[in-house]
Amino acid sequence: MIKTRAAFYLINMNNYGMIIVRQRVPTQFIKGNIFLRQEGVKISMLGIHISEAQEWIARHENIVILLALGAIFVIAAIDEAIKKRPNKPNKYQLAAQKYTYRGDFRSARIQIEEAIAQDPSDDLNYFALGVIFYELKQPDKALYNLRQAISMNRDNYDGWFLIGRIYYDRYNYEKAMRYFGIALDINPKMTKALFGLASIVFDRNQFDVAAMYYRRIIEIDPKKANAYYNLGGCYYEKGMYNESIKMHKIAVDLFHKDKVEDKSYAYYWMGDANRELGNKEKAAEAFKLSIKWGYKGAVEALRDLERSK
Repeated sequence: MIKTRAAFYLINMNNYGMIIVRQRVPTQFIKGNIFLRQEGVKISMLGIHISEAQEWIARHENIVILLALGAIFVIAAIDEAIKKRPNKPNKYQLAAQKYTYRGDFRSARIQIEEAIAQDPSDDLNYFALGVIFYELKQPDKALYNLRQAISMNRDNYDGWFLIGRIYYDRYNYEKAMRYFGIALDINPKMTKALFGLASIVFDRNQFDVAAMYYRRIIEIDPKKANAYYNLGGCYYEKGMYNESIKMHKIAVDLFHKDKVEDKSYAYYWMGDANRELGNKEKAAEAFKLSIKWGYKGAVEALRDLERSK
């Protein structure tokens, strides 16, 4: 059986955390999903880029999370920064906040630039502008403004993190790790930074180090399903199949009911770990559950298993 795994990592900046999509088939590119979450509702548009979804986004007021092909950002970062402020946001910041919900980042940029003109000493404005430029796919301008923001407020761990995210997107993993690390120094419970570090070392086959990060995430949030899933992946790569099955089982139990694809992947790896252990009946059962939840790759695995009996 083909053992190639695709290096495709989703660093999700919300409460769900990153999940590593591990495929058996060799591939140079795996289409990601855009998940538009509105009060727990998930709408999945396979292989569609954020820019192609702007019209849809503009018709919805409350969307706070956008996920795209491996490059993910949480619009709510501006909200979180505003909540931390001792002073109330001004009208320009509130208007920018509204536009980001709609996915209208160009209008949001205009509002924040007005806010800077009114008060160039407010670090939130530069942070918000960095977020906006990131969404507008202008990373150099995003970096410029984010650096301005952290120079004014060294404790802005979201700013440090997003700088790391930009370097991650550029495959400059050394710098990404540096900035993720600084964010963690400020906020040791910042799980998204831990997910970022873990994804890099996992890609380097440093499975023990990755496992350490995932265990830290679980200590911070014992209900973080993706941390269990990815920890199971570390155990699988090390040949610790019983431990891998245990972690994937916990992940399945914790995954939200609408996370169908994630459940299907978890069942697949439970099946494959059981196959490695020679537990063919349990492997078949897990592969069937993976198929039930929508992962077609498990069909071939089940056929191979049945042929080997």
